[in-house]
Amino acid sequence: MSIKRMVLAAIVPALLAGLMFAAPAAADPVAAATYTFTVKAVPTDNCPSSSYPCTISDSWDGTVFQKDSGGVGVKIAAYKNGVLAAKVEFHPYDEHLYVYDTLADGLGIKARVSGYDDPFPARSQGYNLYDLDIRDGRNLVVSLMVSDGTGRNTNTAFA
Repeated sequence: MSIKRMVLAAIVPALLAGLMFAAPAAADPVAAATYTFTVKAVPTDNCPSSSYPCTISDSWDGTVFQKDSGGVGVKIAAYKNGVLAAKVEFHPYDEHLYVYDTLADGLGIKARVSGYDDPFPARSQGYNLYDLDIRDGRNLVVSLMVSDGTGRNTNTAFA
């Protein structure tokens, strides 16, 4: 047997054994998930008009923003393997925040809004609506956090 074949004969079984033992950890969908985010904003000064629709649709539902002078509607969506996993919407008219968990896969879905200490969680497989009290003209930062609950795997997007 050549040296090359002896080295391969020793290495290949070890590599295969390592792959077999490593596979279960990588197969955990919560721990191995990576997310991509989309962030969209719609000025709501002229909503609605035929030339300026104030909508942002997605695979879960359509989002329609009402007219709010000086306001900006925001939608942040998180996708896991191309599938909508979570989203947050801020509607400046009446200052409503919607936080969605669209997969109910055991992840922690929370939104944060600047000026509020506590995060706003989503309900599993659905949404929670929060009626915020924000003065007109105030600048906000809205964020969406997707976490496996361990603190190790948290993905966040900001608008």
